[in-house]
Amino acid sequence: MAELALERYFDEYIANNVDQQQTSTSGLVSVQDPEGLVLYPPEAEDTGCDIFSLPDELLTLGRAAGFKPPADKESSTSLDHNAQNPENPEEPENPENPEEPEEPEIQHPHILPRIKNVVSRADLGCLLDLKAIAHRAWNVHYHPEVFKALVMKLRYPPTTAMFYRTGKMLCLGAKSTQDSYLATRRFGRIVQRLGFPVRFLDFKVVNIVAKGWVPPMRLEPLARHHLCSYEPELFPGLFLKRFHGASFTIFPTGNIVMMGANSEEQVQQAFCSLVPFLSSFRKP
Repeated sequence: MAELALERYFDEYIANNVDQQQTSTSGLVSVQDPEGLVLYPPEAEDTGCDIFSLPDELLTLGRAAGFKPPADKESSTSLDHNAQNPENPEEPENPENPEEPEEPEIQHPHILPRIKNVVSRADLGCLLDLKAIAHRAWNVHYHPEVFKALVMKLRYPPTTAMFYRTGKMLCLGAKSTQDSYLATRRFGRIVQRLGFPVRFLDFKVVNIVAKGWVPPMRLEPLARHHLCSYEPELFPGLFLKRFHGASFTIFPTGNIVMMGANSEEQVQQAFCSLVPFLSSFRKP
């Protein structure tokens, strides 16, 4: 029974294939089986015979004869998709517009001194009772037998002030002229709150102490200059006086201590003028 059904199907398929070649090949042609089953053969371009496009009844007979159906379309599609798109695809590089990282511009900083201490003075405009201030104020040291001035400390900016009975005041320890001015005003306000008629007068920066660095120096040739004094048996540093309005202490290691300037601009100008002068005395 199975062999007769297969032979009959192939005979019908071959007979209808001749008619299909004469018709247009743009679509699929349906063929009706004598038993009423509608068959969909492959496209007109394909002349082969696909046994797996048989009707369900014939497929059942084919399975009994040992034929196996093909794998599912979805599984085959997934395999093709994985083959075309691997798990870790390498992105193609674009040689036309490569993105090159911008190199930062290297800026060599200027060798400038660092301010260590600013000394300023001011006049409070009234006489001061230093003993009364010592009993009523905080952070105060007053020992007239040792030192006639009253010493007062401030936490911010971290500075120290010395008050005299005449109303004069010195402020030390600031790291800039702005901090020195602010600290002097705060010291005057503290004394004013104690009941003294304080007026803030004649503020002036007296001295700025700064520290810089240059390469190691040979001080013996430099000591021949008429502005220098060098006594290595007494002190390891060389003194350079009245150089652009400031005084310098130069050590063989290259450390420089500058004093006598009245402003931060003067500190920078004096130090920048000193560095070319010392360039010819560097150690080899």
